[in-house]
Amino acid sequence: MGIIFYIIYAFYRVNSAVDTEGPPTADIDREYLALFKTHFYKNFSNFISSRSKIRNTQTAFDFDKKYAIVVEKLNLESNSSVDYFVKVKREEVGESINTIYGSFEKNSFYYKRPPEVPKGREAIFFYYCCDSLKIITRNDSLINFYTERNDFGIKYSKEGPFDILFDRKYDKVPVHFIFLKREKKFFLIIMVPYSRESMKPQQLLNILNG
Repeated sequence: MGIIFYIIYAFYRVNSAVDTEGPPTADIDREYLALFKTHFYKNFSNFISSRSKIRNTQTAFDFDKKYAIVVEKLNLESNSSVDYFVKVKREEVGESINTIYGSFEKNSFYYKRPPEVPKGREAIFFYYCCDSLKIITRNDSLINFYTERNDFGIKYSKEGPFDILFDRKYDKVPVHFIFLKREKKFFLIIMVPYSRESMKPQQLLNILNG
């Protein structure tokens, strides 16, 4: 009986998750586009956005037809600086128990999140599982990380589930990711090459608005 109940419950949650997500659209929100310098707009293509009734928009697009960029406004706000609000921890990363994740796939990675917004949002806890994480820039408005080996996950409380997961298909694919603050809002921006070519440490930072 318990197994049957769990199957029915899981089926209900999956279908509820589908109901909250609208069909993907080939565009980008102005709020997201404004994060980047205007003279790079001509280098952007293949926009795909996923909008939800209860979560912020998730957008992916190509840059120079060589890199994938993912942008998402995180579901929390704070007056605190990025440097204070983002807590970096080395720990195993993976799907949390009793949490159903949706995902989208690009050439070299998977990006996952659940349909529900996690409760207990205290801070941004950034988890990585290897030892090659490099901090390129860190100040009150952004943190720029670079790695060639790590998968990572984001929680909003230490004991809560992972809200965002990034899984690489291949080893040694370089990744840039930035936590960016605009007023009280926090954004996650990720850049990944479609092949295993290297990227300059400042590559993503250079196309963002100051």
